[in-house]
Amino acid sequence: MGWGCIGNKIAKCGIILALILLLFGARLFGFTSTSICKQHHPLRRRFKRLNERKIMAKRTTGIGGIFLRIPDPAATAAWYAKHLDIVTDDYGNCRGTQFTWGAAATDTSAGTDASNARGMTIWSLFPKDTEYFGDVSQAVMINYRVADLDALLATLRSEGVWVDEKMETSEYGKFGWIKDNNGNRIELWQPPTDNPDVY
Repeated sequence: MGWGCIGNKIAKCGIILALILLLFGARLFGFTSTSICKQHHPLRRRFKRLNERKIMAKRTTGIGGIFLRIPDPAATAAWYAKHLDIVTDDYGNCRGTQFTWGAAATDTSAGTDASNARGMTIWSLFPKDTEYFGDVSQAVMINYRVADLDALLATLRSEGVWVDEKMETSEYGKFGWIKDNNGNRIELWQPPTDNPDVY
């Protein structure tokens, strides 16, 4: 038996030994071919993303309002009325209108119930010197509808998000404010549950 044969046998033994160590080592640390495939399976990644979206959906439920800061609200309101048929009303500190969506809870013809009650999105034009947006450089502020404002603000504080200490509660619901990572002021709105005329 020559050295070549001995070398080949040693090489084969080394390969077999390496495979045995790989197999049992992987099992020892909880990794198997099945578990690895499951972790990287496209469907698993897809379901993970869907679950993440569901978690985020619990925080915000829709757009409650879009607020624009502009030099001349009256002129801008006239432009939108003429070209986009958006007619606004004078709200005192701004001009605005509301877009309702969904079917009303009392609309039995649509086959809906109270859980599918309509909602609304406010669209408003604020003067350039308004303090409602916070920083004067911010031209747009978005209002997001939320299900539980108190719980959400507590969670955001724990995550290091800037949260305004001021909150407002009225017949129109509960309001709070935060800032995103770019410093943009955001309004959070929890609609009332005991006032059927406000959504």
